[in-house]
Amino acid sequence: MKNLKHLKKIKRQILYSVVWRVAFLLLCPILINLISLFMPLSLGIMVTNSFIISLLFCISLTRHFRNLIDINTALKEYKHIENVLKDYSMDIETGDKLLDNTLAKYDLMLDFKKTYDIDKLQELKDLLNEYKQTQLISLIPDEHTESQEKEKKMVAVFLIASKSAAERALYSIFDSRSPFGSKGRIYFYKWHMARLNEKWNLSRELETKNI
Repeated sequence: MKNLKHLKKIKRQILYSVVWRVAFLLLCPILINLISLFMPLSLGIMVTNSFIISLLFCISLTRHFRNLIDINTALKEYKHIENVLKDYSMDIETGDKLLDNTLAKYDLMLDFKKTYDIDKLQELKDLLNEYKQTQLISLIPDEHTESQEKEKKMVAVFLIASKSAAERALYSIFDSRSPFGSKGRIYFYKWHMARLNEKWNLSRELETKNI
């Protein structure tokens, strides 16, 4: 699944944010002491400043820890999806399309919040109906038609449940904010632009082959 590399990239970015915040909290007392050497401050002011700075970074760190848990959840769910697709000989690109569906829905929700365009709601409704149980069952190849219909339904339900769990986790990351004003939405924009770039490159390759 090509889309998984983007989730892994988001994880690395979140992990980096966690690491440098932890490092800052550990070094904060040393930094305050160094500042006091050049700018003599009373003990009360030093303690107050240390407390405020540490509190803000702790709040920010909590947000990034939560994001780290969420991105691990999304990766775990899509790893399960990838395994099911392989087990049932389904097109592996289905997993990428499921993630693209999640991406497109969030993009439409952002557009609707900006414009309140009713047409956006209809597009969102179409995306919500794109991967229902019947559609997913139809994606299981004919070689598995001997399997019981109940088993195929269970596979479809599993795919929908895993997609929903991963979607909630990703949307939680995108909607997160830190006390310093940074938004988790930056992860969405980077992922969205990367996917658009991949699709554009693919279309260019196809055009080149057809020439």
